[in-house]
Amino acid sequence: MQLDLMEGQDHEDVDDGSRSAGVVRVTMENDVVPVTGAGSGIGRGEARAFYEAGARVVLADVDLSAVTAVAEELGENALAIRLDVTDKAEWTSALAVVEERWGVVTVLVNNAGIFRGALLTEQDVEGWRRIFDINLVGHLLGIQAVHRGMKRNGGGVIINTSSTAGMGPAPDLSAYGASKWAIRGLTRTAAVEPADGNIRVKVMVPGIIATPAAKATGFPDVVPGQPITAIGQPRDIATGSGFEL
Repeated sequence: MQLDLMEGQDHEDVDDGSRSAGVVRVTMENDVVPVTGAGSGIGRGEARAFYEAGARVVLADVDLSAVTAVAEELGENALAIRLDVTDKAEWTSALAVVEERWGVVTVLVNNAGIFRGALLTEQDVEGWRRIFDINLVGHLLGIQAVHRGMKRNGGGVIINTSSTAGMGPAPDLSAYGASKWAIRGLTRTAAVEPADGNIRVKVMVPGIIATPAAKATGFPDVVPGQPITAIGQPRDIATGSGFEL
């Protein structure tokens, strides 16, 4: 992999992930990169950036029509797969398809996640478990699914996706915030356990990102608690992911 920097472009208010990252270019001609939650927002932006860097990209999402549309737009080195990240059997079958077509996964981007607002004292257990299943268990199953192949192949990179909601109190987002705290803990453990296989496990910690989902819930123009107060764009996260390789 080779990494070089390019000048950024002006941001618009909302980015559905359809535009290029525009800041970092990573040369990845030999890489196979599944991105979960690639149907929209951050995942879509990351998938596009890796594709433009030369990788063979697997766009994975429960919404097959969404990732199929993106894959068709990108070209022959993009593959759309339906994947429920909470289902171990689906991970196994998805990886089998990928390995048969392109070989072993070299980079995994664990991005799929959901958020739903609720006060801690009013959060129902079913909703809590659903958020943890997708946000945390989905990351765990992804790590387990690619670990053996990466080790056999001499190494790889796993990029998990946390949030600034997992760095401090998250009022009205109790389950989401707790799940994102847990992803940071999962990453620390995963980074140590597979060390013998030359597998690097990283975590991205985005602030508020101007995705369609975030726009639907409403978001401010600036976020005073963030080091950079401007609302981020999906391509900003793709840029960060490039630095993690």
